[in-house]
Amino acid sequence: MSVFDRIKQLSEQRGKSVSQVAVELGFSENLFYQWKTASPKSDRLEKVADYFHVSTDYLLGRTNSPSDSSQSLSIDEDGFISHFRLNTANMNVEDTEELEEELKEYMDFLIQKAMDKKKRRNK
Repeated sequence: MSVFDRIKQLSEQRGKSVSQVAVELGFSENLFYQWKTASPKSDRLEKVADYFHVSTDYLLGRTNSPSDSSQSLSIDEDGFISHFRLNTANMNVEDTEELEEELKEYMDFLIQKAMDKKKRRNK
């Protein structure tokens, strides 16, 4: 997934367009579209990561975990996923692994959402 795709996905999760997010950050309306073919400057990438409360590694596609490991809550991922085990007898290994990865990503999303909610309450 490209930097643009990640930003688009995160924007949609917040009910915004990429252009709206760019303007809110003080960037030109089309900046993120330029990132489809050009590499973003590190200071701008950090600003976007801070806005979405994700790591720059996540935006760059280096990890599928949106949050920094330093921000992660202490949760046993395998234990969490075991609560959502489905009958996978009719699924091949590839599909099962894909399902587990999606569950991990969803868990990261929920953790980030809980952290954001906590931050808003503490303001």
